[in-house]
Amino acid sequence: MKKTIALLCIMLCTFAAAQENADSGYMYIYHNDKSIDRIPIAQIDSVTFVDSGQAESFGLPKVYITTPGGTAITSKTAWLEECTIRIIDEYGIENLNMNTSIRGRGNTTWTYPKKPYAIKLNSKAGVLGMPKHKRWVLLANWMDRTLLRNDVSFEMARRIMDWAPRGRFVELYLNDEHQGNYYLCEHIKVDDNRVNIDEIDEKTDLSNEQHLTGGYILEYDKNTPNDEMNYFYTTVLNLPVAIKEPDEDVITSWSHPGFLYIQGYINNLEQIFEDDKSNLARWDEISELIDVESYIDWWLVHELTFNAEVLHPKSSYMYKKRNGKLYAGPVWDFDYGTFRSNASGILVTPAMYYRYMFRYPEFRTAVKERWAEVKDVLAGIDDYILEQAGLISASSDVNIAMWPITQLINGDEKMTFAEAVESMRSVLKNRMRIVEDFILAL
Repeated sequence: MKKTIALLCIMLCTFAAAQENADSGYMYIYHNDKSIDRIPIAQIDSVTFVDSGQAESFGLPKVYITTPGGTAITSKTAWLEECTIRIIDEYGIENLNMNTSIRGRGNTTWTYPKKPYAIKLNSKAGVLGMPKHKRWVLLANWMDRTLLRNDVSFEMARRIMDWAPRGRFVELYLNDEHQGNYYLCEHIKVDDNRVNIDEIDEKTDLSNEQHLTGGYILEYDKNTPNDEMNYFYTTVLNLPVAIKEPDEDVITSWSHPGFLYIQGYINNLEQIFEDDKSNLARWDEISELIDVESYIDWWLVHELTFNAEVLHPKSSYMYKKRNGKLYAGPVWDFDYGTFRSNASGILVTPAMYYRYMFRYPEFRTAVKERWAEVKDVLAGIDDYILEQAGLISASSDVNIAMWPITQLINGDEKMTFAEAVESMRSVLKNRMRIVEDFILAL
């Protein structure tokens, strides 16, 4: 006998999409006790949708964002103000309730059906156990069948680098409409609990030359001229560099002392690399300008995940401390083309400054030493993948029904969630072997 099923409103968007999904023969019913019924659609005669403000969150926190009058979020440059954000944690306890501003974000990702967002709280607040700040990001991970690529890559960096964005998987509701699974994470900003460098702001005395030496956050990205006011192209490699911090409220022109300082610093570094590419005699001078360990760690994360963004370059960050060196990082943007089953060989060594650094015996020795220190830590990421996959498995089923992937980028789009996760694990284990073989042969 066919059944009549009463569903929470969360399923309204997923029912039609589910019929075109790889698992289209079934409908998943998620109950408040976190049990799941997998019912063949052929056995369902009719569906009754029930409105409920307590829609199942699959054991994940829920983020509710309400815009004035239900206004759609259509811009990634203009903040939509006077919004509210309410976060309920995985235990049903209210974690946050305040006013906020929201806008779209991303370059290519903003063009996808499932949109990413930037959030600016009205005041600093801790979110789901993460330290207080105003600025947060909701990553959509639309093209990622696992939904895990960014989180897993960030976790690699969190284990071996000074800082990488922390985040939590959540269910997002915009104006009470369920948007699926999102990754709520920290935005790259100067802060004691994020990129911990001295901030240059409107109060900084820039007549003091020491204050000009930091702190800066730079993004190497080919989209820079389209998105940023403060940017330059490097003189040797013609790399596009955006000055993310300090922002345009502080650096108001290309003649600003801060702009000229960091531009000169980067161009000087490149010129030394270029002038020394045959002699290889100036490593001591170079190592006084860059933090070598951070560049090794940044390379490892990108190489192990097979992230080609750095080759463009895109989403490649560096920062400089006051009276200090240039650091690689933080890491960002791992949802595109990473963890591919055909990820063979070494990818990142020709990119940016690595084309010079790997020529130096001192750098190669440092890479070997650092690998010996961190390889076991990085190998432990496999357990983390399993933990996070278990956490979001149920959520992933509904998310893929709501947002079917129509671009074949990563190679696992047609897989089930479980298959995609196993593919990620297999790729990472293989990348560990490839990278180790490369390092041992240096």
